[in-house]
Amino acid sequence: MTNRDKHSGKCHCGNIHFTFETHIAVPEIIHRCCTCSFCRKQGARYSSDPGGRLDVSISQKENINRYRFGHKTADFIICKICGVMPFITSDIDGNTYAVLNINCLDNVDQIEDGSSDVTYDEEGTEDRLSRRKKRWIGTVKLNT
Repeated sequence: MTNRDKHSGKCHCGNIHFTFETHIAVPEIIHRCCTCSFCRKQGARYSSDPGGRLDVSISQKENINRYRFGHKTADFIICKICGVMPFITSDIDGNTYAVLNINCLDNVDQIEDGSSDVTYDEEGTEDRLSRRKKRWIGTVKLNT
């Protein structure tokens, strides 16, 4: 992919920091708000690019919590120091996929507020995994 933009971000304390490489310019990033009880309480807004790349570095891996609930097919990555959740991962067919909480981007103020609510409550496990394979970030590198 040519003409990629690199967007950096981190949790509040900087223990988890990342680079999101995508062909989507920041003002054009489309984001959605999951309506499940956990995501609502977090206030997260999610975005992804199936052709993008997420490179994550974690300074203190002992201060990371992986929270799973519901179908138990995704890990909500949470910093134990500051409590922020920068992204979610899902391991499917030997590959790690991710969706990014855009509130953790350094240049989040350039993103329009127009997020849309989405509900995945009716999805079964296979439908959920299939959707993630198609829509989530397909190249994820976790450096711990």
